[in-house]
Amino acid sequence: MQIILSFDNTAIDASEEYIFQAVSRNVVKESKEVEYEVTYQSSSFVNVMLYNIPDDFNELALNVGYVADDDILTDESAKKGENKNAAYTTVYTNKYKVENADKIEPLSVVEMYINKLNDEIDGYESDIENLTQKISDAEESQKEILTKVDQLNKDKEYMTVNEVKKIDEQISAYETSYKSYTDKISGYEESIDEKNDDISTAKAKIKELENIIKEKGSSK
Repeated sequence: MQIILSFDNTAIDASEEYIFQAVSRNVVKESKEVEYEVTYQSSSFVNVMLYNIPDDFNELALNVGYVADDDILTDESAKKGENKNAAYTTVYTNKYKVENADKIEPLSVVEMYINKLNDEIDGYESDIENLTQKISDAEESQKEILTKVDQLNKDKEYMTVNEVKKIDEQISAYETSYKSYTDKISGYEESIDEKNDDISTAKAKIKELENIIKEKGSSK
């Protein structure tokens, strides 16, 4: 099995500060440690190959550990959770989410980087979808405010001076709220523009990397 992990925090040297442990578990919850090999590692991503996975595996977990403050973390201390300054996370999969393969063709560094960029694009597109929904929600709230203000202005025709004063205060509060939504929408739109720029940059990088692969292929 091949697992490629992308790291957002590229300030950390993954080749020195991350350690791994792979464990399989069958349907009766029996666990067995799985042999692994880190075939490529950088601050951006790590390629981990797992070997001799049991045929009866039902679930598989890759534990990823990171050590802070220059502490030394060994495989054994990771298993026991002895290091207080270490942070751990686990990547899971199961037999229903993977495909059997007689052989896994190793990815080049360029291909792994393309995969990382595609993952980033997926993240940007998901962010844009969420921001677009926030804009829609804010605009809907503004419509409701305008409806309420319109009704309050109509109601003023039949009110005393003091009552009109109170209504004007309500309208002022609504107008402040309306402006607040306008500011939020502006911020969301700016974020969407930034995400679209990030997508364009990532796509341009992918195109460059794909051209590198083509050039290498044609030179063979």
